[in-house]
Amino acid sequence: MKTHLLLPKATLVVPTDEAEAYAPFVAQQAGRLDVVTIPPELIGVSKVRNWIVRRFKEKVVVMYDDDCTALQTLCGMRNRKLAPPEVQAVVENTAYCAAGAGARIFGFNQRPDPRMLQRNDPFSVVHWAGGVVGVVGKEVRWDELLRFKCDIDACLTELLNNRIIWHESRFCFIQARDKNTGGNSLFRSPEKIAAEKRYLANKWKAHITIGEYASQDSVRINVERKQRVEL
Repeated sequence: MKTHLLLPKATLVVPTDEAEAYAPFVAQQAGRLDVVTIPPELIGVSKVRNWIVRRFKEKVVVMYDDDCTALQTLCGMRNRKLAPPEVQAVVENTAYCAAGAGARIFGFNQRPDPRMLQRNDPFSVVHWAGGVVGVVGKEVRWDELLRFKCDIDACLTELLNNRIIWHESRFCFIQARDKNTGGNSLFRSPEKIAAEKRYLANKWKAHITIGEYASQDSVRINVERKQRVEL
């Protein structure tokens, strides 16, 4: 677990039967890290996200994977990693922007490659959020038939129903993907991942493209939100 070093005031959510294993991390924060236990029968990212959004009463809830090591800026002359107070400021500002625009899901760039950032297009309303996902309000629901690829589905559902999500492209949380042990990896297998990708492809048809990039899954959602102008 690394995220607690970036967000010392965050709340750690762990299954009841794993709380003892996280005790050293709580001690490392000298008691500043609050712990909330979740029923162990809630297996899969979708059930956990649905439970968290409704467990916390705040209007905005931001859910972080526990392996985030840094928040990196992609828009400066030098792409540096931000200090914890700066991380908090970036996340809060993104939440305000999302709420002001009417988005109910917001997130950040998932590739720390500054070449992928268009400087005159710093945010998007059609990219999907994963790894670090913010929720405004209590209306968003994750499909509990999906345990692993549920964030893609939730974002497409929001684009269908609410017409907008908020994607801050100038910043990227650095984390490992699909390679860590523990947590959801205990239930993950290539067969289950393949089944969920087939489910998504069948459900969303031409609105989703699933492939591979650098030996990892890559996903592109195909939703038009800009008028095409031809001169």
